[in-house]
Amino acid sequence: MKVLFVTSEHPENQFGGLGSFTRDYVKELKKTVEVVAVYLHYSSEIPPEPGGAIDYVLVPEKKFPSVSIEGNILETAASF
Repeated sequence: MKVLFVTSEHPENQFGGLGSFTRDYVKELKKTVEVVAVYLHYSSEIPPEPGGAIDYVLVPEKKFPSVSIEGNILETAASF
């Protein structure tokens, strides 16, 4: 089995628990299945390097202004 795990909170920068969940869950999954973990970096800070639980760091580029959740999703998709 192959698993693609995508998160918007890096395990090293914990805000609401998603980062620690990502770190622990991916670590356990990797014991039994092939896992690729992708972190979507939305912050204006310098993105972290891949490592630990995260295999890839993707930084979406702003293509157009958005003011809604749906707009943010479309903007992110347009940047790849």
